[in-house]
Amino acid sequence: MNKELFSSWLPERWDDETDIVIVGYGGAGAIAAIATKHAGSNCIVLEKSSVPDGGNTGVSGGHVHTAVGVDVEEWLEICRHGSHGATPVETLRPALQYAQDTPYWLEEFGMNFIWSEHYGDGHRRPSYYKNGFVNGREKITGPYLWDELHETAVGKYGVDVRLSHGVKRLVQNPLTKEILGVMAETPDGVKYFKARKAVLLCCGGYENSKELQNNHNYPGVRFFPWGTPHNTGDGIVMAEAIGARIWHMASIESSSLGFMIPSQMANCSISTDATDGIRPYNYVIVDFNGNRFFKEDKTGAHAHDAHPGLDVDTRTFDYQHLPMFLVFDKNLFGAGPLWKGTGRAGIVNTYAGVWNERYPDNPLFDWGNDNERGLREGWIFKGDTIEELAANIKGKRPCDTPSEDIRGVDPAALRKTIERWNELCAAGEDTDFRRDPSHMSPIGEGPYYAVELCFSCINTQGGPARNAECQTLTPFNEVVPRLYNCGECGSFNGFLYTYGNILEALTTGRVAAHHALNLENWDNSGASGTAVRGERVDYLASKGDFFNNKTAALDEKAISEGKTCHFTGVYYESLEEAVDKANNHGGGTITLIADTVVSRNGKVPEMCFNSNFAIKSKTGGPAFRIYRGEQDRTEMLQITDGLLRLFDVVLDGGCEGGASRAAIRVSDLGKVEMRNVTIHSNRTDNAANAANQGATAICCVGTKAHLRMDDKCVIRDCVGTGTAISAIVASGGYVTNSGVRFEGNTSENGGNPNYIDLTGTTRFEGAPIS
Repeated sequence: MNKELFSSWLPERWDDETDIVIVGYGGAGAIAAIATKHAGSNCIVLEKSSVPDGGNTGVSGGHVHTAVGVDVEEWLEICRHGSHGATPVETLRPALQYAQDTPYWLEEFGMNFIWSEHYGDGHRRPSYYKNGFVNGREKITGPYLWDELHETAVGKYGVDVRLSHGVKRLVQNPLTKEILGVMAETPDGVKYFKARKAVLLCCGGYENSKELQNNHNYPGVRFFPWGTPHNTGDGIVMAEAIGARIWHMASIESSSLGFMIPSQMANCSISTDATDGIRPYNYVIVDFNGNRFFKEDKTGAHAHDAHPGLDVDTRTFDYQHLPMFLVFDKNLFGAGPLWKGTGRAGIVNTYAGVWNERYPDNPLFDWGNDNERGLREGWIFKGDTIEELAANIKGKRPCDTPSEDIRGVDPAALRKTIERWNELCAAGEDTDFRRDPSHMSPIGEGPYYAVELCFSCINTQGGPARNAECQTLTPFNEVVPRLYNCGECGSFNGFLYTYGNILEALTTGRVAAHHALNLENWDNSGASGTAVRGERVDYLASKGDFFNNKTAALDEKAISEGKTCHFTGVYYESLEEAVDKANNHGGGTITLIADTVVSRNGKVPEMCFNSNFAIKSKTGGPAFRIYRGEQDRTEMLQITDGLLRLFDVVLDGGCEGGASRAAIRVSDLGKVEMRNVTIHSNRTDNAANAANQGATAICCVGTKAHLRMDDKCVIRDCVGTGTAISAIVASGGYVTNSGVRFEGNTSENGGNPNYIDLTGTTRFEGAPIS
């Protein structure tokens, strides 16, 4: 390809690079990062906020709606009905399947859940829905759910999170349409981050974008977010810029009414409580005409119902009830601050409330211990009489009109409304709007007070359209290569709230990461560590190009031709060399192609992996064969850290007598995944095999070790000498077995050679490998 063409759209240089770039560090971003690191790959997370606050997950209710043991088809039908065609039902299937085991997957990292059968949501609730809390943290659940995710991502896996990194553009190849990386605004200026496999947009919705709300929801009306003020639709704008289709933009999760001027000051919702409303109940809510227009027993909830305040008068082209005001007496004014930081049921789960809890010395918004600040600064209006209050009330029309376009309240109408309200309270029934009698108290003597109200939202659902693997789609339903969007950035919820957003974050982040990890690096970077744009060059093992400095000449030749240097396979003759090479191979995947000679004599004593490798046969060719060689008391493959994936591999353990160990040893932080792997003719001696716990084929030790086998794996013709011999011994860690087969194994002195000894495992799982 022409170098000048490359330079016209590629950055002059990449400031950093990784396997996967994750944009946004909330629930979806954290889960995607954990899944990526858990699989042995690397990622960089770019977060706009200056603190790891967890986005909307960090201030949520913390309830994880899941469906453990539920029929996926039944749930799909509920989602189909609730979306009314806005979301193709098959798009949801992988996420719903992941939802089945999400709590158990999280429990592997030490997170504990309290299970509950019932919790209200935005649509008819199936009796089988469950709801989880982080154990012992029921009062402020969302922040502590986030703390657990953050500790797992950064504390356990060392995820690289870059704060104050606001991603503004995607880098796209104009010919292939692949997304190659991102451009971010950082404290040190603009930087470019290369994503060798994919970019994941986990940066939420647009609930704090006045422009996007104006274009897609109620023009002129601002919904202030309960959640993070950093959700300004960046992912939506970037996706649109590279040709993505946008969906579900009309879907906004409304919530309780807030206080207008404080919300403007905080740049997020300073709201009333959605569950309990405002207490005591000596108040009414009126429009600028001075009239009540709905029942005020609650000031809003998580729902899709259009609020009466959004009614439009088609004769005047005005919202007929805006601005609106809370009018109350001295009983409510003196009962304590109108705002307490809570969102629902006394739970501190609004961004401003959680921020103030976490950073009391630097509050996002300080209402004060009473309502006097509001009175001093003018967001609470006062009058000794109803008429005086009406004259002092000021509110702006909800559209882009001159600042002098201010509305007050008609004094006569306001007096009439309050007198009527007091009559209803005396009668004990609101025959006008059916407000709950238990929420009715008269408005007494002056002075009287009022505050302008605004709308709030929990989150938005719209964004880039995606398929079942969370790949971003074009208007023609074609995949945008190497781009994914997760969580609330293009949510599944296109109409009703059928899929809890926290669960959506925790599932779609995994779905996207697992799919992206199977992609080849777009730059074909491999073991040599040289990343040159262009075609791939394979160094075949049969040529012996792995040793000494022979690769340097090939690297130079490939670079001169504009090609990429890439190893297809490498073995090492000594354990020391293998460890050194494995830890310094440059981060690329090493693929061992079938029919190549893997060492000078065609056999290798042992290989040790402390990094991430894939060994698989050439497509259509015979299985790749690994021989034990002639050295005793060694494993054929040993992995202590990282991930080793074996596909279509034969491990031939036959050696000339002696006391060999198991064919594979997984220990410490090692992970091995086996698909269509045959282990045969391995011979082990119990006395000489203490390190392998008497296993003839595989040994898994250590509480963090992972072993996965599919139903095409075979252990055959292995021989154990001594006592207590089993084919597989797991004295720790996690084992997933989907039906490994045993054929012709023998034990010369007791034991069961066709047995998996799971005495010390942390968990035995029978689910298929995903």
